Order: sequence, then structure tokens, then C-alpha cells
Amino acid sequence: MLDQTKYLLHILDTRDISELISNLHSLNPELNHLVYEQRILKEHPISLHSLNYLVQFIENFINSFRLITDIFPQYELNDFQAFKRKVNQEIIKKFRAFVESDGEIHLEKHPEIAPLYQKQQELEFKIRTTLNNFLNASTHENKIAFKTIDLINDRYVVPIKSDSYESSIGQIIHRSDTGHTLYIEPKSISQDNFKRLELIVQIQAIIARVERDFIRKLLPFLDQIKLIFSFYKFFDELYARAKFTKQFNLSYPSLSPDKGFRLYNAFHPLISNPVKNDILLSPDNKGLIISGPNTGGKTATLKLLALTQTLLRYGFFIPCDEGHIFLYDRIFYFGNDNQDLTKGLSSFAAEVENYKDLLQNLSTSNLILIDEIFNSTSSEEASALAIALFEKLDSISECHIIISSHHQTLKSIMHQNNDYISAHVGFDLDENLPTYTLHYGTPGASQALQIFYNMTSKHQYFQDIYNQSLKYIDNKVIHYEKLLNSIADKENELSKLLRDNRSLNQQLKNQKKSMEGVIKLKINEAVKSTEEKLKNITNKAERVLQQVKMGEISKVRQLD
Repeated sequence: MLDQTKYLLHILDTRDISELISNLHSLNPELNHLVYEQRILKEHPISLHSLNYLVQFIENFINSFRLITDIFPQYELNDFQAFKRKVNQEIIKKFRAFVESDGEIHLEKHPEIAPLYQKQQELEFKIRTTLNNFLNASTHENKIAFKTIDLINDRYVVPIKSDSYESSIGQIIHRSDTGHTLYIEPKSISQDNFKRLELIVQIQAIIARVERDFIRKLLPFLDQIKLIFSFYKFFDELYARAKFTKQFNLSYPSLSPDKGFRLYNAFHPLISNPVKNDILLSPDNKGLIISGPNTGGKTATLKLLALTQTLLRYGFFIPCDEGHIFLYDRIFYFGNDNQDLTKGLSSFAAEVENYKDLLQNLSTSNLILIDEIFNSTSSEEASALAIALFEKLDSISECHIIISSHHQTLKSIMHQNNDYISAHVGFDLDENLPTYTLHYGTPGASQALQIFYNMTSKHQYFQDIYNQSLKYIDNKVIHYEKLLNSIADKENELSKLLRDNRSLNQQLKNQKKSMEGVIKLKINEAVKSTEEKLKNITNKAERVLQQVKMGEISKVRQLD
């Protein structure tokens, strides 16, 4: 796929293929070629609108055939001239006689439908003339709700005020939502409405037959149609890859047979004006440990590596000036907090579950990317677990492990391990801003204290916090006994709070049961009352119905 993308980029630079691109843009993006192929194979009818999309595909391919086969010879058609002649005579010419390329249908141009369509147009003109006279007649002036002609259920109607309706006007076809307006088919047009419907049914029957006939005519060309669909699907994907490559200035990579990568001036394509870095990992190394301050680019680097591997799999070029890269069998990226309270998973437990899945799904070669490994637990334990995890991964499969971390012990131990490369992202203390530059050979400080100081130095209380924090770090002394006493006091407070909560919880449960009983009684009372009201309404409605049937009520006003 990479070579296909490279080939099309060369074509775009050296030849004018605007015709092909224009054809591609003119096609319906929602067209499902499998549905069309199945319908043609089974001779199931397709609407004229849908047929138009199919005819467009065929027309575009025929018109651009020489250009297409010159660039992509694999799409050559056997005996193309015979195919072109037959399709033009039997399908395209007849179809385009009454359906334009934009999908507009001209029934008046179809030889069989035209006479019926002409009668329909004449009848509709007659109906509208009659209805306009009806609306403008002085005898109907106070009955008309508004002077418009509507088409409801394929019948022409006029709006009449419900309190002015008389059966002599005509049949009620529809009522407005409010019931104040009735849509009436006047008796003067009822026969014409019926004739019009008959014509519509005849026209629709012919259209259905025409649609079936076109499908039958397409069946002998099904293999060629499949090839046409195949070409446009291929070209659409290829052009998208080439366009994306040009838009983001991606580079053709050199695929390496050995694990690792050398990406020079690599950048994340979705970052505006990105700082470019070299990202290097040789087959002799087992991984890369990236440290440094927050917002310094650690996460962006990990995502860039995941994106590079993904782009490569789909035939895209990669975001760097020059790249030598190995295509791993599997990529694993762990970046977000997957805490799930509904499953009882803390952030740490969720991360452990991820690594359990990881160990069960390793392949021959693996690129494992972990952002802030074991960040939700204590630094010493996290460091020990992380190092042990790396050792296990290395013992059971071929892996390259790239992680970011703030854990001091992890950074220090892995820096002494020659199998892993230490790196860090830079930070400009004077500007109080990250440089986004990746430095190799040493771990980096988190710079949390310095960043904290720079951000809060003008506030007195925060100065005290900063100075006090330095005291604890410099002396490395924590008053252990005092801490334990404090913990004990907190435990006592917590126990008392838990007892109070249990008592309160029981009280609430009792109140809930009591309220449930009251609510049930209220509901029963409301249901009983509503049933009685409903029964009264039903009885009244039945009496009115009987009066209508017996003729005691004959007018709308009496019924109201």
C-alpha cells in the first residue's frame, strides 16, 4: 500500500488527473456497492434515483477509461469497445432520455409515460382552477379557514372552518391538530381527484416495470460493474491517503527488518507548529524511559509512536522528515485512567487488569506504550512493579517498551540498565515553559517544586508552602510517631462517623418503608378516583354515540 500511495503522489505531481478526481467527488458517498450487486444478481428493482447513481458510475468510468487504464492497467476491460457500445445503446441512452445526471426525472420525456403524465398535468390544472373558483366564491367566504389549496393523501383539498362545515360541501379528508380546521374534498372535484389517482397508479406501475427492465439489462454486465465499483473504491482510498500525506507533509518510510525505529524530526501531525524531535530506538535496546515535567510532550511522543505504526498499517506515510521503522505485529497503548466504580475498579486495579490482558495477547513482536505507569500508587511500589513487569514482558516475547514516568526510583534504576534508554523532555525555568525537546542519556526532573514556585511566588501563603516543602525534602525527616498518632486519631474519627452513618442509614430505610406505604395508599386512591371519572366519560360517550346512530344528533354543532 505504501508503494501505491507513493505512485499516486508521483502521478499527482506529474500528470493532470483532475478529471478522475472530479468524477470521484461527483459520486454518491453513501452508495453501497454490495447492495447494488445483489439487487442486480437477483433482479430486484432499484428506484430511478438509485439507478442514476449506478449509471453515473458506469458513465464516469467509460469517459475516463483511457486515463484510468493508463495509470492503473490492472483495471483494463476485455473488449472495452463492445462493452461501451452495448451499455450506451441498451442502458445509458435510454435512461438519460428522461433522467438527468443530477437525478432530476422528466416523466414527460418517457415515451410510454408521457401521455399519461400529460393527462395528469391537465387534470391537476383543471382541479386547481375549480378550487380557486371555490375559494373565491362569495357563498363560501365565511366558511374558508384560509385561501390555500392542499394535497393530502394524494387528494386535493381546501381548508374549511369546522363550525361552518356542512356535508353538502364535500367529504372530510383530514382534520387539523386543533380540530378547528377541516380539509374538505369539494364534491365538484371528487371525480377529477379519483381520475388523477387512477393516472398516478398507472404511471407508478409503468415506472416499476421500467426499473425492473433496467435491472434485467444490467445483469449481463455485472462482472464489469463489479470491476468499476472495485476501481472507484480503490481510487477513493488511495486518493485519500495521498491527499492526507500532502496535507500533513508526511514522508515515505524505509521499512526495517529489525525491531526499532529511527525517526528524524518527527512531529505529531495534529499539533500546530510542532517542535520536531528525533525518536530513536535500536534493536539492541529493550525500551525507552521518558521523564520530565508535565505538559512537556511525553504523552504526545507516545501518541506519535502509536499513530506512526497505525498510519503505516493503512498505507499512509509517516510524520517525520526521514524515517526508518519496523512494523510490529501488535501495538499496545495505555494512556487513560480506566477507573470504573460500577465494577469496583480503582485506577490502580483497572491498570492491573490492562496488564493482565496485555500478557495474554502478546504476539511475535510488540510495541508497548504506557503513559505514566502505575501513577495511582506509591512511587516505591510502583517502581518495583514496573521493573518486574518489564522483565516478565521481555522473558515471554519480543517487546519494545516505551513509557513515561515521574517515579524517581524507576527513573534511577532504569537509567543504570544499559538495555533501556533514559530520556527526558526539557523545561525552560526562566520562561516557566516546557521546551518540548527530547533529550537522551539522562532522566529528567519533574520540576514540580520549581514550577510551583514560579506560579505562586507572588502570593505570601504559597511562599510558606514552598519553603515548608523544601524543609521536608532537605531534611528527609518525617515525624513517624506523630504521623502514626495522627492516623490513629483519624481512624477513631472515621469509626465514629461510620457508626453514625449506619444509624442514620437505618433511620432512612425505616422512613423509606413508611413513605412507600403512604405513597401506595395515595396511588390507590388516585387510581380509583380516575377509574370512576373515566367510567363516567365512557358512559357519556356511549350515550352520544347512540344518539348519533338514532339520528337524534345530525349536526356538528349539536355533536360539539
